[in-house]
Amino acid sequence: MPCGHGVASREVHGVPLDSPAEAMRYVVLGTVLIEPVLLALRRLAQQEVSGKLFARVGSPGPAAGKPGPRIS
Repeated sequence: MPCGHGVASREVHGVPLDSPAEAMRYVVLGTVLIEPVLLALRRLAQQEVSGKLFARVGSPGPAAGKPGPRIS
């Protein structure tokens, strides 16, 4: 199963079926409250993956022995 399908399946299967108003409430609250959490988790995962990648291949910064740009 591709990444994210488990989360999507849980979200869709959690929608109440007995009331359109409750279904709407569930979806709106899920979007407002859960979406930022999922985005933050995705960014943390990207940071971890890129950290591991650049640790293996080397930093994309200035070449060794050469000074980098001055930051004032």
